[in-house]
Amino acid sequence: MNFIKKLLSPRPNKDGDFFMQIKSLIDTAPSNLQLYEEALRHSSASLVDESGNSTNNERLEFLGDAILGAVVADFLYAYYPHKKEGFLSSMRAKIVSRSNINAMASALGLKDLLISNIRPGQEGKTALGNALEALIGAIYLDKGYAVAESFISKKLIKGLLDIHKLESIVISYKSLLLEWGQKNEKKVVFTRVSKPGTKQYTTSLSVEGFEVLTNSASSKKKAEESVSKLIYKKITSNS
Repeated sequence: MNFIKKLLSPRPNKDGDFFMQIKSLIDTAPSNLQLYEEALRHSSASLVDESGNSTNNERLEFLGDAILGAVVADFLYAYYPHKKEGFLSSMRAKIVSRSNINAMASALGLKDLLISNIRPGQEGKTALGNALEALIGAIYLDKGYAVAESFISKKLIKGLLDIHKLESIVISYKSLLLEWGQKNEKKVVFTRVSKPGTKQYTTSLSVEGFEVLTNSASSKKKAEESVSKLIYKKITSNS
């Protein structure tokens, strides 16, 4: 394997220890440890061969994200037999939100297993969550869909989430406001009023039948979300 150039330190555990850690993590004995090592290898610690091809967890993350979405959809469809599509879509978005995925990855201890060139405590907003999605991809390739489904539904959803608490969490007031406008046949119009190049984004929100509000934030998305929250709460408090 001399053609492999290691850009960062190797996996911090010997194969025996790593085998037991993965077995404890996924509740079954892994068959292909290389898949799990790849799942836990951040792009900053890519292995590069002499042709310039790199190995990290990005491909497995892509696969795991798709498996996660399918399993969550299946779980919610069975768990809420009488709920409509809009509710199910909202709940799926909450479960697979970046903050939720990051929190579950942290709870599983993936921070201690992550192979990266990131300084401790500076993993950012995506590294751990991406590793969890890549781990799901590795489980699927190594043990099949049934084991991946069991890991997601039992260890993640039932083991780490409070489904009923999630029901009351709002992940996007803008989406709620747009849905309300469509349902009640009211125009909802966002207008950017700040000048390009400024550090603050100011958004004006006009909702038919209600006052126009303006708010600023460090990004367009945050500005729209903050002003949406203000108006949505005004609307619902008056209804």
